[in-house]
Amino acid sequence: MDRALQNLIANLKALIGPDRTFKSEAAMARATNVQQKSLNRLLKGEQTPSIELIEQIANGLGIPLVQLLSVVRPDQDDNDFAMLPQLDVKASAGNGNLVFIETERGRLAFRRDFLRQEGVKETDAVVIYADGQSMEPTIPDGAVLLVDLAKKDMANNAIHVIRVDGEIMVKRLRREIGGGIMIVSDNPDKHRYPDIPVPPSKEDHISVIGRVFWMGARL
Repeated sequence: MDRALQNLIANLKALIGPDRTFKSEAAMARATNVQQKSLNRLLKGEQTPSIELIEQIANGLGIPLVQLLSVVRPDQDDNDFAMLPQLDVKASAGNGNLVFIETERGRLAFRRDFLRQEGVKETDAVVIYADGQSMEPTIPDGAVLLVDLAKKDMANNAIHVIRVDGEIMVKRLRREIGGGIMIVSDNPDKHRYPDIPVPPSKEDHISVIGRVFWMGARL
């Protein structure tokens, strides 16, 4: 068994246990969307995982791939990981017809140093899921999105979770020369996903819920 695989197995095992991030292999399998049987064989060293599987696990855990394959630090423990709430809502990346209901459907583990590097407080970060194709190729349908709920100001040309007249959507917001805001869909098919101009007089119809700062998706 090569060193990188040994490190991977050791790092994953360090997250599983009664007082750890995941109480069981089943809990980790659910969080990473990996079949429990495959995860069990990996942890036993009976399966050499593909790079795609390792990337899927890394994305699900919110851990950079390189770090997941690196040697375990002696001081590394469960406190290095924040368990962020997954909200039971899909913020529409389509036509936006969903309500933002803050009901937890479980939690996902992300490294605290990753959040610090992003300038995001653990208490302000939540996990939601994109729904629709209007932000493709930037955000695929079903992608995991990390949202900073503290960032309620508009950052020009950044991707936000917004509420417009009661509808929730994930869109890019762009300030227009001369005033107003353009709600932008990244999908180049503007016939299906047109951009929405908002004049200065109606800017108060846009409510910024938070700013998207990380995206993970199945390969």
